[in-house]
Amino acid sequence: MPGTSRGQSVTIKNGETVSDTPIEINGHDDLVGLDFPAAFTGATITFEAADYATATPAALHKEGAVYTINVTAGVVTSLDANVFQGRRCVWVKSGAAEGDDRILIPRFIERR
Repeated sequence: MPGTSRGQSVTIKNGETVSDTPIEINGHDDLVGLDFPAAFTGATITFEAADYATATPAALHKEGAVYTINVTAGVVTSLDANVFQGRRCVWVKSGAAEGDDRILIPRFIERR
């Protein structure tokens, strides 16, 4: 994605569905995309968020429904930055247990 910067990667471990650590969003950047590995198992992802990494996260919603993205493995998938406004810690949840460790790289753009 042109004009974006890469954030700290997160991993969905082998046999798991949720990233082991959250994507941390600072107040100056918008989360606008995720790089998915070519071998990503899940066809869809959802997101959970909390104010800090040790809190219990809750599902993120858009227009009254759980925010769901269709994934194409091996490409950068665009995200609606508005969904993540005001969120500090965001976990990625795969629609299927991953067959190996899957590293996801968040993409940010500076908020203006």
